[in-house]
Amino acid sequence: MRVLVVDASARLRERLSARLAERGHLVVGEADTAAGAVAAAVALGPDAIVADVLLRDRHRLELVAALRVVRPDAILVVLTNAAAYREHCLALGADCFLDKSVAFDSVAELLRRREVARG
Repeated sequence: MRVLVVDASARLRERLSARLAERGHLVVGEADTAAGAVAAAVALGPDAIVADVLLRDRHRLELVAALRVVRPDAILVVLTNAAAYREHCLALGADCFLDKSVAFDSVAELLRRREVARG
């Protein structure tokens, strides 16, 4: 699965990208801002986007809505420590909402299951 990773932390993007690659996913790009995420989603056409909503350049929930508009068929996983945004992100079109502190290691398997379910 072709994945775009979005997080303000370069270290976390690196760790997540490595974990995804270890499990057979192809990380096609990374972004550290909402603007960069939207641009990369348009340019790279990922099958899945794993994004934190705590980015410095856009209101937290605008990112989910913007990504859903430019990549309506992509699997959109919000991976964050901002649990208060769970219901809003899901209502705006996120497919999954995961707590970064406890579900970090399950992202790759979640994407694999979603990929298989899509056929």
